[in-house]
Amino acid sequence: MRILRYTAPSLSALFSFYCVIWGLITPSLSTLYRIDSIFLGGLLLLLAFVHFRFTFPLKQGEVVLLERNE
Repeated sequence: MRILRYTAPSLSALFSFYCVIWGLITPSLSTLYRIDSIFLGGLLLLLAFVHFRFTFPLKQGEVVLLERNE
């Protein structure tokens, strides 16, 4: 069940890196498409970061308490 907690932010981060790399490498597209793909990749990377921050507490003591209650 713990692996499902990592699935959504990992896929979001993976797709965001794909968008950013695709926007930086692809010279045949217009500048507008390249900027849009980099912007979308940045937003998805921010979404993955926020998901990690809200899903996993920062303090180690909180993690131990949550695991004992389950």
